[in-house]
Amino acid sequence: MKITWLALETGNEYALPENVTMNNDDAVHMFGIPTTFTKLDGLKTYTLNYSDPSDYIRLIEGEMKWTLDHKGYLANNDSLLVLDDIAKVLSNGFGVYGVFVMGPTSDIIKLCNDNMVISGQVDEVFPYDWSN
Repeated sequence: MKITWLALETGNEYALPENVTMNNDDAVHMFGIPTTFTKLDGLKTYTLNYSDPSDYIRLIEGEMKWTLDHKGYLANNDSLLVLDDIAKVLSNGFGVYGVFVMGPTSDIIKLCNDNMVISGQVDEVFPYDWSN
């Protein structure tokens, strides 16, 4: 199983488990970061190291600051909320309250049944060769 995205606390999130369905996008506002991304300057790929996330966090902070400095590149209706989310994360720090995972169905079922998981939802299911 692989963690693909971390949901960050901003104070703007309103994704309550009872409101979240695949057909109810209006009930959800989450802001987060990927656990792997590629910077366009040099096309280098960076991956979060869970035992020492400091370098990755600094890199993400740099990307967030760049976004605030170049907000004219955001072209959708959510851009003001995204800028607010970024500002709150930069001032309050990285508080992770949820994760998105990708993996075999059997592993996700085990995870959903774990006592540490408050709620879980399967969003997409598609064939994937996990043996590679």
